[in-house]
Amino acid sequence: MLYGMSVTHTSRPRRPVRGRSIASNSRKNLRSLSAEDHKLMRETRAAKILRGLLVELTNDPEALADTIEGETNLRDSIHGVLREIGEDEILIDGIAVAIQALQQRKERCEYRIEKRREAILLAMEAGEVPKITYPEATLSVGLAGNKLIVTDETKIPDIFFEEQPKKLNKAMLRAALDIQRIEGASLSNGGKRLILRRL
Repeated sequence: MLYGMSVTHTSRPRRPVRGRSIASNSRKNLRSLSAEDHKLMRETRAAKILRGLLVELTNDPEALADTIEGETNLRDSIHGVLREIGEDEILIDGIAVAIQALQQRKERCEYRIEKRREAILLAMEAGEVPKITYPEATLSVGLAGNKLIVTDETKIPDIFFEEQPKKLNKAMLRAALDIQRIEGASLSNGGKRLILRRL
């Protein structure tokens, strides 16, 4: 006969989760910016204003770039934010390692919990103790339900399998749109992007 152990924990009341408005999220995003980020934003605005004034005087791109460089700290600000991108990339790598380590630790904890529950059950059965009450939990021995044992999944009828949700293959769709029109999707006109190559 199979037995299972039930554990009743004393629950704590949960606090209601407060909704956050779009404005509060925007303020939170602004607070996450560093001094270098704000500096770059200021220098970018200054460069835009200066460029708007200079285009009325000259159409020479080199002259515009030289004047903006001389009158602003735009290049230094870009360099400062670039350094912080590097710092964030290091953090991301470290966080990924930490997540992996925590996941492994979580699995070990789950294994220990299961084995400790089995050990408590064996102890209670050996001591003929059907129920124990502690300040934080009540332990009791009860009958366990039947467990499913799959010996050969290929022989199980299809009716017992769930349909997997469709997932759009964006890479394949992107390649197909280069040579044909596909209803429901199209390619943008492109644009500019930042290319960052580490030296």
